[in-house]
Amino acid sequence: MAQSDSDPTINELCSRLAEAEPAAEPAVMGQVSRLFLDNSSEWPMLDPTTRSVEILQSYLDHDDSELRSGAAFVLSTILAGAIQPDPEDVVDESAVGAQLLELIDDDSRRVRQVIVSTGTLGGIVGKRLDDDSFPPSATDDECVPPKSISWLAMALFEHLHDPAPIVRKRVACHLEPHAVELLERHPDASAAIGTVIDTLEDDLDALAPNRDATTPRYAAVRILCDVAENSPDLLLGHVDRLDEYLDVDEDEIRTGVARTLGWLIHSDYVDRTDVAERVIDRLASQGRSALHDDADLLVSAALVANDGSGKTEAALTALLQVRSPDHRSRGADTLARYVRQRDRSFEPHFEAIAEYSEAQPFSERDEDPLATLAADYPGFVAERLIDWHESLVHESAHRTIDEDLLVEIYDQNPTAIETFLPYAVETADPEFDYERLDRHHVSLSVQTLTGLAKRRPEAVADVVPDLVAARGRSPPLDDQVSGLVEAVADVGPPITDETVAALEGTLRSSKGTLGAARALAALHEAGHDAVNDDYEIFVDPYREGAFGGSPNGGKYALQPVAAEDPAFVSEVLYDIFGHWAETDEDRGPTRTLAAVADAELAAARPILDDLVAVALSEEPADERIESLSDDQLFDLVKFYISGEPPNGPAFFERFLDALVPVVEHGSTVDETTDEVSENAEIPGRFDPEDIIDLIDAETTLTPETIEPALATFVDTVIEPLLSPRSSTADLHLDIAKEIGFGQPVVFEGHVQRLLDAAEAADDRRQADLVGYMLCELGEETPDTIEEHLDRLSDLAAEGDVPSSSIAAGTLGKLLDERPERAATVARPLGAALPDVYPWARRQIATALETAAKEDPRAIRDVVSDLVSLLVAFDGLPDDDLDWTTTHELKESIKDAFVVLETVAETDPEPVQAAFEPHGGIESVAVPGWSSRLSDLRATLDA
Repeated sequence: MAQSDSDPTINELCSRLAEAEPAAEPAVMGQVSRLFLDNSSEWPMLDPTTRSVEILQSYLDHDDSELRSGAAFVLSTILAGAIQPDPEDVVDESAVGAQLLELIDDDSRRVRQVIVSTGTLGGIVGKRLDDDSFPPSATDDECVPPKSISWLAMALFEHLHDPAPIVRKRVACHLEPHAVELLERHPDASAAIGTVIDTLEDDLDALAPNRDATTPRYAAVRILCDVAENSPDLLLGHVDRLDEYLDVDEDEIRTGVARTLGWLIHSDYVDRTDVAERVIDRLASQGRSALHDDADLLVSAALVANDGSGKTEAALTALLQVRSPDHRSRGADTLARYVRQRDRSFEPHFEAIAEYSEAQPFSERDEDPLATLAADYPGFVAERLIDWHESLVHESAHRTIDEDLLVEIYDQNPTAIETFLPYAVETADPEFDYERLDRHHVSLSVQTLTGLAKRRPEAVADVVPDLVAARGRSPPLDDQVSGLVEAVADVGPPITDETVAALEGTLRSSKGTLGAARALAALHEAGHDAVNDDYEIFVDPYREGAFGGSPNGGKYALQPVAAEDPAFVSEVLYDIFGHWAETDEDRGPTRTLAAVADAELAAARPILDDLVAVALSEEPADERIESLSDDQLFDLVKFYISGEPPNGPAFFERFLDALVPVVEHGSTVDETTDEVSENAEIPGRFDPEDIIDLIDAETTLTPETIEPALATFVDTVIEPLLSPRSSTADLHLDIAKEIGFGQPVVFEGHVQRLLDAAEAADDRRQADLVGYMLCELGEETPDTIEEHLDRLSDLAAEGDVPSSSIAAGTLGKLLDERPERAATVARPLGAALPDVYPWARRQIATALETAAKEDPRAIRDVVSDLVSLLVAFDGLPDDDLDWTTTHELKESIKDAFVVLETVAETDPEPVQAAFEPHGGIESVAVPGWSSRLSDLRATLDA
């Protein structure tokens, strides 16, 4: 919590600490610590004085480890700069720092943990090593560091073996960035190195590494690498011990030690052939991306070992197969340097790399090394592409070889790409597809060839038929497969009937329709005989970019051609929905129908009529629509209306019209009508609840579009809707609820009738029914509600519980919208408490909270009513309540407290007076809210 005027300051607490009895010291120290722990944003305002710092310092050598750790925590936070002492006081930071550092050897692991877990230790080490920038002491102007560097070095390296895990993790973290400098000043650097090597055996893991903690053995191996790179002489006596770790199971340790020994070899400190051979084995076995940083070390080891195994050039060759062009160029230069430095001959392509690099380093060329080599060594380059592509496919890397590189190689020598392509086709079939981020992706081979085909279609034209065959020619084809056919339409061989059939099937399926449309248009434009004239209508839109797949380029395959041939498009739509029914997938082409209707209603009308026939009648319809599941049928109707096609509202009306007889026959308005269960049903696949769900969906998606249709429906059924039979009461409630919450303005013209119904309501169910229709108007149409303010106020204050609840709920919504009306509305709302239903009680409390925040004085007259609400609350019933009612009860109590607290902060007298008839606030109990009651009492006592 933020420090308030009534909270003791740090200096007051430190004074109490100095005067406290021994038994009370831990509690006071805890209060001091909590000032720092509870809210770090308040730290700059704490301003401890020199006296407070001295008091805390006196506890650093206390017998009680709890007091030592508490003082250490606070002083460490001050010393780290997070808290600034009082500007008028001078704190001897050097002396404080020296005392704190000595606690790194404390017997209590809790104290040691505090010392290494704050920013102090790292800060002191960093400043001590960087520039000795410590502030002057209290007695002179010299900068006096708290401890010597050699002392720090000994302490930190010793505690790599601390018995407390957290200390080891923190010390490792503090040591790592400064290890080389500390070792150079350590009085026994060899022993310290031995400690670091011992730490490689530490099996402790930092499960959530951050800026203050790290896994000790990983920090140790990184320290060894830094030492080998910057001060290799410190490791000369430890080569044999390090060599033993080249065989450990953990890859990070094994590789890190190989890197350490590699630096020693690279710096000419070690020239042992046996060590060099083992370093080669470890470094060469890394992945190509990791090897990039160790390539020079590998070369040095290979030169010492006189490596003839081929491992070195194989590993360095792999550097030509990495994602970064810069890394490929540097890798080629490293390989060239190795070839030049070895006193033996290599294969021609390796000798060529050396020659090219010597003439001009690859890192200074604009051309990629593989493109340069492709001119004279296409077979070698093809092998690199195949090996690279194979690793990407089998490692599930989800990325492809850069198409810019493939284009560059093709332009240099097509033979290299032609040799690579058959392998790519072999790995193009669906077994190499993968799922990522809940989406299906075609194999990397298809993606690779598609990228190349867009730039150089002639490069892949001859293999596209084989690739399509490898995919099985079964619709739906993925957009990228169709894209390959499209790309080579002008340059490829004649397309087969089977491929055209697969494209046609894809166009008539639930996936890949855009790609199929583009491919068919491209093939027809290129004059392929296998494509019939039905698809001529796609050519012009294709040229204009209508199938681009983006909001600007067109997202739907049929929308651009619907006006040209409505009958053809209608038939394709039927097939699309038939395919969706066969696959029974949750996500389907639900928005396609609206897009087509928006372009040409005639193309969609047959399907719309069939949808209505299946959903709302027993009339026959096309079997492709009849085969849709209930969920698919509902989604198709819902997303058609929400797509806002020209006839969307009229289409929606057809479903509302089907609900009218259900409401009428389930009503008591016409007592002569027999209640027959069949009359509450709809003949088709939709039932009344489906239409209610449709109302819910459309009032969320497109409320303005469907408002006129809903208004007409309400005008038709308002009387029977207000008078349900018992058997259909739930249905009427659901209708009122969905419309009332979704688009309540359609009830505005019936306010007078709803007020009559509110006055006549005699039970909870009827109150809920009328409340759904009327209450929201207080917020949505406040002017209309204010015209009936007197009647609503009388009903709220004097009506029976059902009537009072409806009126209070409506006035509450009005007050929420217009808190300035509190002077008129608050009193009848207060009078309705506490007997109204929970939903009305909550709305009253919420509205009064809004009004109180606007002007606490405006709701003083209802303070006693809110107190009565609290007093009457005897806790939640033991029996299970539904979540909504429980939430309403809790929120009404919470909001009541908020209102009372808001008023009490400016004028406590009316709140205190309201509790007097109940024996005062100290005599009141609100089950489950004792803490909130205590806070209110504290506000009144302030």
